[in-house]
Amino acid sequence: MSKRVLNHAGPRFSDELWLAGRLPRPRMALRCWWTKNTRSPARGEQVPSDLSLGWSSIMITEETDMSTDESHGSQNLASEIHRMERVMVYVDGMNLYHGVRSTGMPRFLWLDVRALSLGLLRPGQSLNGVKYYTSRFLNDGEDIGMVLRQSNHLDALNSFDDLETIEGMFQGKTGVCRECGNEWQSYEEKMTDVNIAIGLLADAEDDLYDVAILISGDGDLTGPVRTVLSRHPGKLVVVALPPNRRSASLQRAASAHVDIGRSRLRSSQLPDRLHSADGYPLRRPPEWS
Repeated sequence: MSKRVLNHAGPRFSDELWLAGRLPRPRMALRCWWTKNTRSPARGEQVPSDLSLGWSSIMITEETDMSTDESHGSQNLASEIHRMERVMVYVDGMNLYHGVRSTGMPRFLWLDVRALSLGLLRPGQSLNGVKYYTSRFLNDGEDIGMVLRQSNHLDALNSFDDLETIEGMFQGKTGVCRECGNEWQSYEEKMTDVNIAIGLLADAEDDLYDVAILISGDGDLTGPVRTVLSRHPGKLVVVALPPNRRSASLQRAASAHVDIGRSRLRSSQLPDRLHSADGYPLRRPPEWS
């Protein structure tokens, strides 16, 4: 008897589920285990090591091979099992940027977001695309270097064919001290949360993914995540949390969550020298070395 083990991320199942009723017995039997990061394994239960990353997962053990004379239902189920899951990644650029900065390792800011996305995939999944949402820093004369570094980084990311940048904007607002009347200018990002919500929902409606990975720790995105999962029960939304960026409500709403630690950042760096999509030479900023 041949035995193959396949890892497959999918909708939530009970802890132990027999699917043999959907297949001719005894030619094939599928036994599935499901575990989530919030549940400890039962005594004697064998859990694959990759589940420690926090994915909701199913382990499927195929005990026999199907012959050609089996029913169409069996063939359809086998096809469903072997189909690669399509993954779209949605990146909250500013949330990720400030999380990486909080590590005290500026070198990590020269981040290859596509490589980071690929590193979050599980076996049996393929990357359909990455959407990177951000806003450009305003050139107010205080830190022109920050503006240039961000511009170079965006040019580097835009050199990937399957990565799209969607830009919002920074909007200035004036603060006034109630005691002395002094005024100051500050800026807040606008449109990014709305743009991410639109992307998650529209792409789910257009069936562009089976699994959405949201790189953000912003609790304002809890609503869009809940809406996707309620309207599309067959899909998953996994939250990847940047360093020091957490939201309890977002984690509860998601199908699962995983932390982006220093090892992931270290292994997801752009080359020190590369070219933009139009051939312009780019290099890692000295401040990010």
